[in-house]
Amino acid sequence: MPTNKQILSSAILGFTSLIFVGFLSACSGDSSSNSEPESSFQNTDPSATLNYTHVWDGSIATAFAGGTGTKDDPYLIADPEQLAFLAQEVNGGESFDGQYFKLTDDIVLNTGDAKSWGSSAPAHLWLIIGDAQYSWFEGIFDGDGYTISGAYVNEPDAQFVGLFGSANNAILRNIKVVNSYFEGNMFVAGIVGDVQYSTVNSCTNEAIVVGHYTQVGGIAGESSLTTISNCVNKGSVTGDSQVGGIVGNNGISGEVILSTNSGSISSEEGGTVGSIVGYHNQMFGGQITNCTDTSNSGLALVGNGYTPTPSIGSSSLSDVLSSSSTIDTETSSSSDSGLITLNCNGMIITVESIEEIDPSCTVVE
Repeated sequence: MPTNKQILSSAILGFTSLIFVGFLSACSGDSSSNSEPESSFQNTDPSATLNYTHVWDGSIATAFAGGTGTKDDPYLIADPEQLAFLAQEVNGGESFDGQYFKLTDDIVLNTGDAKSWGSSAPAHLWLIIGDAQYSWFEGIFDGDGYTISGAYVNEPDAQFVGLFGSANNAILRNIKVVNSYFEGNMFVAGIVGDVQYSTVNSCTNEAIVVGHYTQVGGIAGESSLTTISNCVNKGSVTGDSQVGGIVGNNGISGEVILSTNSGSISSEEGGTVGSIVGYHNQMFGGQITNCTDTSNSGLALVGNGYTPTPSIGSSSLSDVLSSSSTIDTETSSSSDSGLITLNCNGMIITVESIEEIDPSCTVVE
């Protein structure tokens, strides 16, 4: 476990606003290769069954709908009460390290129009999965294409705000948050407030995100040692500084790849703001590659002067291959059917279009 995580003033331009000291040694590996360790958690309710979509009544289930948490038999989350149960367990200290989760239905936490929730609260306040600096989620969560709607958090002084507040050595994928409202101070986002040593893939935010200080994003507020790819923000994102459509602060070795913003991104105080990333910490590596903004806002893709690798949308296959140091160009090719075969460090993958190619050859399971 980290011994210290120090927040620096955003006024110190050119430096990261987050310092990590003594990272958790178990986090030093690649998050995409999460193991499946024995867990002390027990899904003990034999009567837990799949439920069809209904609106959350504010209660918390005592078990998931099924599953044992392995890759082949993930914990199943079928209703809002079971999603709240996950939040309760993580916030109580169960990180679910290496354990698998999958949604089996759309989740409705509140009804009504989230645009009014800044002044008129809906029925239920969302619990946030990993609501504190050291209460983080370490599992693999697959939204499986279902939507999570009606999440509501309105805590102007809070840190680690989002559907997930804090995730570490985790995989978050196929998550879509719609018609939701997240308001906090810093580390605020629609998907995850603060994420480290992780992978975030194919996630979409359509929530309203409001931060009153720094590190505010559509997908992640702050991201370090994490790859965010194929993500989309359609929600409005507002903060003070380090405000981005995908990531507020792209910190230590953070990568943002093949992601798109079409939402409204703004800074209330004239701080660093970008349509994709608010602040990219160039001093500690990382990259922003093949990202696009379709909001017509006129904002730079990155708020602090970093020039990302351009979108590959108009490039040829040869251009993409030549720009990558990890794709074996001699054994990668396109077929008459339009399929493109890539050799990514010895792993053969197939994509249907040039827009799907990740030049870093990151393979997300």
